[in-house]
Amino acid sequence: MKTIKQVAAAAGVSVATVSRYFNAPGQLSESTLQKVRRAVEELDYHPSALGRNLRTNRTKKILVVLPTISNPFYSQILTGMSDEAEKNGYTILACATGGDPDSEKRRLTMLYDQFVDGAVFFSTSLSKKRFDALASQYPVVQCCEYQEGSVAPAVSIDNELAAYEAVSYLLGLGHTQVAMINSDNQFESSILREKGYRRALADKGIPLREELIRRGTYGFRNGADSFGFFRSLKTPPTAVFTVADSIAVGVVRAALEQGLTVGKDLSVIGFDDTSLARVYTPGISSVAQPRRELGEETIRLLMERLSGRETAGKLVFLPHHLVIRDSTGNVCPSTV
Repeated sequence: MKTIKQVAAAAGVSVATVSRYFNAPGQLSESTLQKVRRAVEELDYHPSALGRNLRTNRTKKILVVLPTISNPFYSQILTGMSDEAEKNGYTILACATGGDPDSEKRRLTMLYDQFVDGAVFFSTSLSKKRFDALASQYPVVQCCEYQEGSVAPAVSIDNELAAYEAVSYLLGLGHTQVAMINSDNQFESSILREKGYRRALADKGIPLREELIRRGTYGFRNGADSFGFFRSLKTPPTAVFTVADSIAVGVVRAALEQGLTVGKDLSVIGFDDTSLARVYTPGISSVAQPRRELGEETIRLLMERLSGRETAGKLVFLPHHLVIRDSTGNVCPSTV
């Protein structure tokens, strides 16, 4: 069995450098990484994870708690997390809870039992008080969804501003009857996006019609059902802002089935700029989040927490941007 001393000798570096190669590769230069990597491969060296964990009191694993793995929005974020974690000698364990509080509690035992060194939450069923207590005792970071004012650091986008800009764009196209389809959860993103919608209307002096705000799931059916409701109104909207691309697809499909020309008779904007928005015909305008970067920055923030740096209450906003496609256009005079 090869030893770490033999690897160090073969690479022409110190034993400490080989140790950093496995535990904190981000601290080494590219040339040093290559030398150690060649030695490790030539000697077919495999460090003892158990022994390393006992010496460092670290498992080199990160728990990632998310509601579902079926939502395409999460895939690029998880890729960013995985790549950044690997740079720091860590691996991620992604666990979907299905939004079930009991499932979340079971996953948290990995943190309590020190099976993982820290955790990332896309959302949580814990109250703010309980989540703050958790974050005060364990390395925890929030990604995308976050509890405002929590001691747990977070990485997200400015959801209120993103919604404000999307709705302002529709207003700039001449639409004065702009609807919103929101989620019926109490996530911070849902609250902030509705706040942005309301602010955009207020800034343009356009009266708010509460009937033009619908809430439901993030699914296709919510979009289709909401469109049907809007069409039943005496003055239906000429534009719809949705908080998810999946909802926007439901609106667009229902509109097409009614014989409307999307982008002319009705404008639609989604959120997240997932593959749904890009491949659907017509292409759906959407608010793009830097998903891979969100994942990378979340792990960097967790590494800060694990290294003992102060991160309590730190909130990092990454830039978003509006992607314009065929689903939006100037208000059609015949619909005004």
